[in-house]
Amino acid sequence: MMNRFLCGALALALVGLSLPVSAQDARVAGQVKLRQSAYTVLGAQMGIMAGMVQGRTPFDAKAFQLAADRAAFMATVVPDVFPAGSVNASSKAKAELWDNAAEFQKLMKDSHGRQLQGLPRQVQG
Repeated sequence: MMNRFLCGALALALVGLSLPVSAQDARVAGQVKLRQSAYTVLGAQMGIMAGMVQGRTPFDAKAFQLAADRAAFMATVVPDVFPAGSVNASSKAKAELWDNAAEFQKLMKDSHGRQLQGLPRQVQG
């Protein structure tokens, strides 16, 4: 009787210990998926603008401005989708990113802001 009780208690303890790990895995998977989705949206907007700039698609000022606005917004989101420890098997981000997270965040914010600042006026003008 005591063995059954101990086995049951051990089983419950193991299940209890595995739940936080599963929750952590789910959180990381969600962060990775969000990060990948943000880059998909950003890339699509850049593709729209590139097509117009390179002459592959007709230039449409409204469509270009909309893509630029969306890209500028996504560029502000992207640095925030790299929380510490958000790496799993499906992530293409290198684990070394988090060794110097502050510098990485600064570089991300600076580079995206510079790349997109004034872009629609430059192309139109």
